[in-house]
Amino acid sequence: MSIYLLSTQSLLDTLTNEPAMKAWKATVPASSIKLSSISIGLALNDIAEVRDSNEKDELNDALDKTIQSVKIYDGIVPFDAALVWSKLMRMKKLLHQDGPDPIEVSSESRMVVATALDKGFTLVDAPRPFHSAIPKLKVKSP
Repeated sequence: MSIYLLSTQSLLDTLTNEPAMKAWKATVPASSIKLSSISIGLALNDIAEVRDSNEKDELNDALDKTIQSVKIYDGIVPFDAALVWSKLMRMKKLLHQDGPDPIEVSSESRMVVATALDKGFTLVDAPRPFHSAIPKLKVKSP
């Protein structure tokens, strides 16, 4: 059975019931889904910046429920992939988005990717240019 680590964006998409993410989650056992502690922290940071208090409350509730649903299966993964992360940090031109306004992959996103690589998990993420630049990275697009 494959084990899936949600990217931070996939976690945020889960919280907002994004249709493709919702459909994908319905096809895999709940026990196969993991969350990075890094992604949880980044999601909390994004939620804290939401101005609408009702939306903020809904997102916090959705995050709490998501965390509880994976905790049942020991699905919170701490960051302990420093060796892999350090190699990813030395890789230049890892892009989330290319084109006229390229966006470099952040240190935090590299930590999530390092965790997937270190644990042998499949990263759940929308297609990104950097995926093909990292040998051995397994990716599932919802």
